[in-house]
Amino acid sequence: SEDAGIDISLSYETGFDTTTSGDVHVISGEALIRKALVRRLLTPPLGYTRWIRSLTGLKQIDSTYGNRAYEYLAAPLQMTSTIAVKNAVIDCLAYEKRIEVLDVDIITVRLNAIEVDVRYRICNQEELQRLRTEIVLPEAANQWLA
Repeated sequence: SEDAGIDISLSYETGFDTTTSGDVHVISGEALIRKALVRRLLTPPLGYTRWIRSLTGLKQIDSTYGNRAYEYLAAPLQMTSTIAVKNAVIDCLAYEKRIEVLDVDIITVRLNAIEVDVRYRICNQEELQRLRTEIVLPEAANQWLA
């Protein structure tokens, strides 16, 4: 999708992704949208207002960014909370205006981790897309639960 934009490709492990020649790698289209979805799903909710300094002055950061499913990772999941996790994932992805979420399945639930399967469609496209990822409680939180 040409109207999806273009951005620098980031990696959780190494920071900036680079090309074989050492240049910063950029992504666009479906790859950019997919990476944005993963980043959104793997970000715990901020839950507070943040401000950053920009060229035009102070700017408020969107505190709705992130996935409320993290709120359920520290407790045993019951059927009602599994539904709540599914709804949290759907709510999280609803902020991504370039897609339409068709369905979310909770695949596996383990202590401090939930695997989800998301089916979505990029706006103005017919092709069905799938994203399967694991939402894991950050290591810092795991040590307190041990």
